[in-house]
Amino acid sequence: MSEKREKREFPHTLPSPSPSSLALSHHHHITSFRPAHCSPPAVAFSFNGGKDSTVILHLLRAAVAARRRGAAGDGGGGEQPPSTTATAPQAGGGGEPPLSASGVRAFIFDRPADDFPAVREFVEAADAAHGLRLEHLSLGGGEAMKCVLAAYLARSGVKAVLLGTRRGDPNAPGQAEFCPSSPGWPPFLRVNPVLEWGYGDVWAFLGAAAAAYCPLYDRGFTSLGSTGSTSPNAALLRLDGSYAPARELADGREERAGRKGRGGASSLQQQQGQDPPRPATVPTRTAAVLVIGDELLAAWVEEVNARFLCAALHGAGWRVARVVVLPDEVGAIAAEVASAAATHTAVLIAGGVGPTEDDVTMAAVGEWPEGERERERRETGEQRTLPRSMFPPPFLKPPLHPSIIIIIIIIIKTAAAFSVPLARDPDLEARLRSYFANTDGKTITEAHLKMADAPEGVEAVEVVVGGGDESNDANAAAAATTPPRPSPFPLLSFRNCFILPGVPALLHRKWPALEAALAARFGACAPFRAVSLRLSVADESSVAPALAAAGAACGGRARVGSYPLDPPSPEDGASLVVVVEGKDAGAVRAGVAAARGALPAWCVVLGEVEGGAV
Repeated sequence: MSEKREKREFPHTLPSPSPSSLALSHHHHITSFRPAHCSPPAVAFSFNGGKDSTVILHLLRAAVAARRRGAAGDGGGGEQPPSTTATAPQAGGGGEPPLSASGVRAFIFDRPADDFPAVREFVEAADAAHGLRLEHLSLGGGEAMKCVLAAYLARSGVKAVLLGTRRGDPNAPGQAEFCPSSPGWPPFLRVNPVLEWGYGDVWAFLGAAAAAYCPLYDRGFTSLGSTGSTSPNAALLRLDGSYAPARELADGREERAGRKGRGGASSLQQQQGQDPPRPATVPTRTAAVLVIGDELLAAWVEEVNARFLCAALHGAGWRVARVVVLPDEVGAIAAEVASAAATHTAVLIAGGVGPTEDDVTMAAVGEWPEGERERERRETGEQRTLPRSMFPPPFLKPPLHPSIIIIIIIIIKTAAAFSVPLARDPDLEARLRSYFANTDGKTITEAHLKMADAPEGVEAVEVVVGGGDESNDANAAAAATTPPRPSPFPLLSFRNCFILPGVPALLHRKWPALEAALAARFGACAPFRAVSLRLSVADESSVAPALAAAGAACGGRARVGSYPLDPPSPEDGASLVVVVEGKDAGAVRAGVAAARGALPAWCVVLGEVEGGAV
C-alpha cells in the first residue's frame, strides 16, 4: 500500500528498486564478507533528499539486505547468493524490513524557511517507504549546525556518517572515501562511497535501478540547496521556456550552475508562474574526440579522423576541448571515455568497432565506469582489495565496531560495481544478417556478428546511404543510381557518446547523421565568428601587449590567439596571424579594434580577413 501512495504523490518518478535486485546485480562484489552477530552499528546516514543522497539510500538498502541474508543463511558464517524472492511486507513498507531495524540511524537537517516543499515531501515519502525513522535536526545559522550535530553524536553514539559527497563538490577537495571530520567540527568518520562518481554515473544508476527521486530534478534543477540560492539550470532551458530534466545535462561541469549567487530570482518566478529568463545566446557545447588505434600511435597510419571531426564540429558551432589518441586497450579507452563523458557535452569515439580481435571500443564503452581491472577481477573471481585509504583510519577511540566496517565496506564495494556489460543487440544483428543475406558472395561469420555486441542501452542513429556496399568506395557509382535506404551499419550512441568507424571514408559518410543527432539531442549551436589580422613582424613577443588589449576588450566572450608562419606566407608575406574568434559579433569586433590600436607603429598589417584559417 505504501508503494501505491508514493506513486500517487510522485507520478512522474519511478518506483524504488528492491534490495534483492540491487544485491543480485552486485553480488560478485560482496560475497567475501562474514558479518558478525553483534550490537547495532554506530553508523548513521545523512539523508537530504538530493540525488546523491538517494543513491546512498539504495546502496545502503542493498548492503543491509546482503548482510541480513548472510546472517540468516548460514548463521553468520558467510554470504549466500542473493535471492530474488521478496520478503514479507513489514511496517516500513516496500516489501522489506525497515532500515531502522538494522540499527543504522538516519537523520536530516531541517531548515523550515529555506527547504523546498518538494524536497520535504520526497524525504517524508522515502522515510515512510523504507522505514528510515529519520531524526529531524532543526538548524539556524552555520554555528548552530555544529552544535546540533555535536549533541546528536553525543546522545546517539554515532561514530561514522554516510554522505553523498562527490569529487566535484565544493567541500570535496582533500577528502577520501574514509576521512575524519573537518577541524573545528565534532569528531566523526566521514564515509563517502560515491566520491569518485561523476554526474552521469549518478543518473545512470538511478535510471538503471528505476529509483524514485525528488521531482525538482524533472523541472531543470540539477543541484539542490536552499530556496534562496537554487534555481533551474540555464543549460537545460528549452526554446519554449520550459526546462529539460536534470538527467539530460550533458556537461557535468555545469551541475551547480543553478546555485551561483544568492536570491534565486528565476526559481521564484517559476513558482509564481512567471516566464523564466531566456539566455541571450545559444550556449557553446563542448566535445571531446577520441581516436583509437595502435597503428596511429606507432605512426603506421596517418591520423586524419580527428582533424576532420574538429573541423566539422567547429563549423557546426561546437568547441572541441579535447583530442586524445588511445591504444587498443579496453582499460585505457574506458578510463578516457568516463573522464571525457563527465566533463564534455558529447564524446566522439572513432575506431575500434570492426570484427577483429583488436577492435575493442564497444567492450571499453561497456566497461565504463568499471574499468579493465574490475573486469579482470570479476571474470577470475578475484576479490577486490581496497586501498589503505579506503579503510577507516584509527583516529576514533574506541575503534569502530566490526559491524560498522562490514556495512561500510559492502556499500563501498557495491558503489564501485556499477557497469554495463556487452550483449548481442537484436537490431544490430538483424541488420547484419539482412545485409549479408542480400549481398552476393558474402557469408556472415561470428566475426561479423561481433559488430552487433553492444552495451545495453545503446541507440542506433540511422545513416541513409544509396545502394551497393557502403564499405567499398568502388561501388560509389552504383550507390548514386539506387534509391536511398537505411545503412546496415548505423551510427551508434551510448549516453552522451557517439561511436564512429575508424575508416576515414566511412566516418565522413556518417557525419551528416551525426550532425543531425547532435542538434536533436543537445540543441542548435550558434556559429563562430572569426577575424584574422595578417601581420609582418620580426618577433611575436612584440605584439603581446596588443593581444592582451584584445583579450580585455572581448571580456571573456571571444578568444584571441597568435600563430607564427615560418616561412612567411608566399601569398602576402605574412609572418604572424592574430585571430579573434567568438560567438558574440560585438565582442569580436571590439577585440579586433583593440588589437589594431595597440600594435606597434612599425608593425605592418597586411590584411584583415573574415575567418580563422591560418
